[in-house]
Amino acid sequence: GDPKKGSYYHELTLHYLRQYIAEVKLAGFMDEIIVHYVKDKGDTSHLQEQIDQYLAKAKKIVPKNPNANIIYRLKMLEVTKYMNAYDYRKTAETCEGAVDYFVKEKPDFRTYIIIFLNQWIISCTQLKHYDKAKALIKRSFQYLEPGEYNWFKVMEYKTQLAFYMEEYSLAYATYQTVIQHPGLSQLPDVV
Repeated sequence: GDPKKGSYYHELTLHYLRQYIAEVKLAGFMDEIIVHYVKDKGDTSHLQEQIDQYLAKAKKIVPKNPNANIIYRLKMLEVTKYMNAYDYRKTAETCEGAVDYFVKEKPDFRTYIIIFLNQWIISCTQLKHYDKAKALIKRSFQYLEPGEYNWFKVMEYKTQLAFYMEEYSLAYATYQTVIQHPGLSQLPDVV
């Protein structure tokens, strides 16, 4: 019987519905792009126009005050665009912004933080910014538990980086740590 409360809850429902719809649409955009990367490791330059179209659509559907899931999906679309175009500088900038956002605003969203850190590490390695990549790898471990999938990914990046930096004893030690970890056998064969 309280019109003010009724109006308040109606607006709140509409707000969360807009957030949810944006999340679902952005997830759909990502799915349409990512499906091309799962099995085919070939040329994906043909996807650039589609990614640009999705980004243009995404910017129109993102509501005011987007939630963390929307920001994650929007930033991942941007990262995908730049990675697909081999623009590692822009990828690194986008990842840095995303990591800064999540660390400041949503520090408990560690999965999102580590996903962007991983892409940032790859970008820095490709740019031959090895010291930065090494620092990001070290930073990543504060969000990871040994044996988690992403722990293994970061250990892979650490090994690759050690080879690039000609730190072969570090590469070997990292490799030994990984192959002796009991969680290795739990990973899918392809990994």
